[in-house]
Amino acid sequence: MHPYFQKRFWKSKLRKKRKAWSVSADEFRRNFSSRKIYKFLLWKLTRKDDKTRRGKFRLLPKISAGHFWFALKSPKKPWWVIAGGLSLIILITSLPAYFVGYPLLREYKFHRFNKTAKAALKNGDTYTALLTAQTAHLLQPEDLSALQTLVKAAEISEHPKLFSWQGLLANHPDANFTNRSDYLYSALQRGNLNYAKDWYDKVSSKIEEKEQIFFQCLILARQGDEAQFQAYQLADNFLQKNPYSSPICEFFWDFCLQSNQNYLFEEGIKDLITASKLPLPISYEALRRLLSLETGTPEERKEWAQRLWQINSPS
Repeated sequence: MHPYFQKRFWKSKLRKKRKAWSVSADEFRRNFSSRKIYKFLLWKLTRKDDKTRRGKFRLLPKISAGHFWFALKSPKKPWWVIAGGLSLIILITSLPAYFVGYPLLREYKFHRFNKTAKAALKNGDTYTALLTAQTAHLLQPEDLSALQTLVKAAEISEHPKLFSWQGLLANHPDANFTNRSDYLYSALQRGNLNYAKDWYDKVSSKIEEKEQIFFQCLILARQGDEAQFQAYQLADNFLQKNPYSSPICEFFWDFCLQSNQNYLFEEGIKDLITASKLPLPISYEALRRLLSLETGTPEERKEWAQRLWQINSPS
C-alpha cells in the first residue's frame, strides 16, 4: 500500500511542518522586533550619505567658449549643435513666412469665400451663400461687398441676426442710401421707434438733405396725428423745391393714398396722374400705383397699362 494512503505518514508529516513553522516564527520575532523597526526607520530618515544622492540632469552640457567653437569646426558635431542650427534656420525662415504669407492666405480665403457666396446667392443656394458670406465677413469685417452679400442672404432666409447685420451695413462708412433706408424700415417695422430716432440723430450730420427729410418723414409717420401732419408738411415743402424727387415723392403718394382724409387722397391721385405723363423714371412708379387703385376710366387704365408695358422689365 502506498504511504500517502497511510494515516501515520500524514501525522508525522504535519508534526514536522508544525515544528518548522514554530522555529521560523521564533526567528522572525527575534530579528524583526518593533524596536528594531523604529530604529531602522529613524536611520533611514536622518542619514546623510553623499553616495546615494542623484546627480542633476542637464539638457545641455556645460561647455566653455573654446569647446563651443571646437564643436562647430568639428566634422562630427554633437547633437545639440545640430539641433540648435536647425532651430535657428526654422526660426529665420518661419518669421517672414508668417508676417507675409499669413495675410496673403487670409486675402485669398476671403476672395474665394466672397466669390462663392455671390455665386451661390445667384444660383438660389441660400444656405451656402449665408455660410460662405458669414465666413468672408469674419475674415474681413470692414469689407462692404461681403457684408452686402451677407445681408441679402439673411433677408431671403429670414435669419434671426438680420437686423444686427443690417445695422453693421447701415453704419458702414461706404454704405449707400438703400442700405440706410432698409435698416430704418426694419427698425420701424419691429416697433423700435426710439431706437430709430437715436440712430437717425447719430447719422443725420453725415447724410444729405434729401435723406434727412426722407428719414424724418418715415419716423414721424409712425407717430400720432400731429407728427404725421409734420411729415406731410416736410415732404410737401421739399417737393415744391424739388418736384418729383425720389424717394420722397413715393412717400408723399403713399401717405396721401393711405390717409383717411378725402382731400389728401384726391391730391395724391391728381399728383399721380400728372407724374404718369412725365418722361421720367418716376412715372413708372406712378403708373403702378394708379393701376393698383380702382380709379380712372377704362380707356385711361388701358393707356396706363400700355405705358407700363413699354418699360424694359414689365410687371
